[in-house]
Amino acid sequence: MNKNINLNLAIGIIIVIVIAFSSFLFLANKQGKKLSSQPKKIEITPEAKKTAETKNTPNQKKNAFIKAIDLKDGKYFLTADSYNWLSGAEAEKAMREDGVCSKNPNEECIVYNDYYIRNKDIKTETLEISPEVSLLMQTWTIGQEGGDIQWDQPVEFSEFIKVFDPKSESRLKDVPYVIELNSDNAVVKIIEQYIS
Repeated sequence: MNKNINLNLAIGIIIVIVIAFSSFLFLANKQGKKLSSQPKKIEITPEAKKTAETKNTPNQKKNAFIKAIDLKDGKYFLTADSYNWLSGAEAEKAMREDGVCSKNPNEECIVYNDYYIRNKDIKTETLEISPEVSLLMQTWTIGQEGGDIQWDQPVEFSEFIKVFDPKSESRLKDVPYVIELNSDNAVVKIIEQYIS
């Protein structure tokens, strides 16, 4: 008997749902609103399209020595001198071209630690630093008591800019960095390039 009551109740609920949905469709059509299985075409403005493209654009990476960090009109800017990070046969070729090794291919050319930093032309460019810049250092604590290599150690920007104070004698002024730029060409990440 309970099975029949539960079955009748379930059938009743289904009938009510079907009637309610049918009534909704009838009223929607009566008010001139056609329900379509076709999705509405949405117009995307050029501004929205640019925003979407920007969010999907990966950050550009640039190898550079940081020559200075300056504050101008409430914004920070860094002066960067780009370099090429080369390894393997490409490094050996560049070292021969630059006179670091003999140009004679029969003579040995050793690429120490399998990298060569090539910086033939010292040309600097000024880049705006995003207020949300993140910094990752490898040797931040070296030279401090108990300091050692700490891979990708986050560092506060307020501490990092002290390195580039004209009075600072920090060795970190002379290390290479990898700088990431967003689509607006603003610096969003600075990573110390570890060298041995």
